[in-house]
Amino acid sequence: MVQCVLHFLGIRLSASLSSCPRLCEREREIGRVFVGWATGLGVQSGRICGHGEVMMRLMVLVRATRFVFVEKHFPPGMPRYAIFYGYLGTFLRGVPKQPSYSTDLESVEGVMEAALKRFPVANEPRFHYCSRTDQGVHAMRTCGHVDLVHSRENAEFKPEILHKGLNKFFYDALRPIRVHEVRRVCDEFSARHCAASRTYVYRFAVLRDSESQHAERDLKNLLPVTELDRCALVMPPFDAEKANQVADMFIGTKDFATFSKAPKRREQEHLHDAGIIKSTVRKVYECSLEPGLPLMVSRFQPRPQYDVWNLRVRASGFLYHMVRRMAGAVIAAGKGRLDLCDIEEMFDRRSSDAWNPRASTAEACGLYLEDVEYHPVSFETGQMPEKPWSRSQMRRDLADDACVKLRDSSFAG
Repeated sequence: MVQCVLHFLGIRLSASLSSCPRLCEREREIGRVFVGWATGLGVQSGRICGHGEVMMRLMVLVRATRFVFVEKHFPPGMPRYAIFYGYLGTFLRGVPKQPSYSTDLESVEGVMEAALKRFPVANEPRFHYCSRTDQGVHAMRTCGHVDLVHSRENAEFKPEILHKGLNKFFYDALRPIRVHEVRRVCDEFSARHCAASRTYVYRFAVLRDSESQHAERDLKNLLPVTELDRCALVMPPFDAEKANQVADMFIGTKDFATFSKAPKRREQEHLHDAGIIKSTVRKVYECSLEPGLPLMVSRFQPRPQYDVWNLRVRASGFLYHMVRRMAGAVIAAGKGRLDLCDIEEMFDRRSSDAWNPRASTAEACGLYLEDVEYHPVSFETGQMPEKPWSRSQMRRDLADDACVKLRDSSFAG
């Protein structure tokens, strides 16, 4: 019986490999190995190959070919949707879901996939976000994409139905996520790789001199309830002119290795195994410090005890903790702890260990992903206007966008 099942799986996998256009050649080669295992074990006698090994290979085969069966039953052009949304990250564990949880309602990705499963879908929804943020970081308008196949044949989901249904789920589940827009896009659109630029805003409040007698540990007691976990609070003195001079130094194409935090050990091992060298060069289009406004002015406190400042940064891409370290350097310069020479030295040393200890990484609660910009043509063709953009070229071209470089060109598929 086990041999018959293996033989059947081998036949199905072989047919799927020949009819699935989305598989790269490397995936096809891996699949052919499993075809050999399945068909070979299917015709062998139990005396030659024990049932223990047969069952072990059966489990490996099923796990490795789940994606093939999904591609087999669904057409190559599954309907793809771009979802524009925002969230408050105070009570979320960041954007990526926890891999150890089957259902994760504490992350943006996990909640989004749980909401999408409530629709009558024939496939397993997998949400692809464009930017990964940490716990406590907020987003005003970001984007992700998902492929959805309707359970009814020849039917597609209307974007407005997805829009309303997702927001209803988030409201009922008490999750601080709101969808702004759902758009039907082409099959080649990628929320991450088609993004032309991203804009972050770091929001912090500087206590006025008249309130400077308060201890630094008591700063949050001076914030109204509307500002809790919505901005960082800074003690005076603060020289906005010096801070702006430092902000101007970040504009341009530079190596931001010192202004980023080294990835976690497991991520480093994954990048090393995949042969990926992560570039630390980024192009910053805008970095400016400008006065901000309180979220709300109360009649009980008509004159706030602090001045709000917004550090706006727009770039082609960002490194881990890059904006928070840039904000920390700007704040430290405004407080007189760093000068222009210190910033130049950190740029010259180009190492995450070269971070000046007189500055600290800014708190997560003040960081907002304000917007992710796309060229209109990207939604229709999945291509960038200035150069061709396809899945086969994506990983190779990421080096030009200062994202990643691959040692092994065959990995690009």
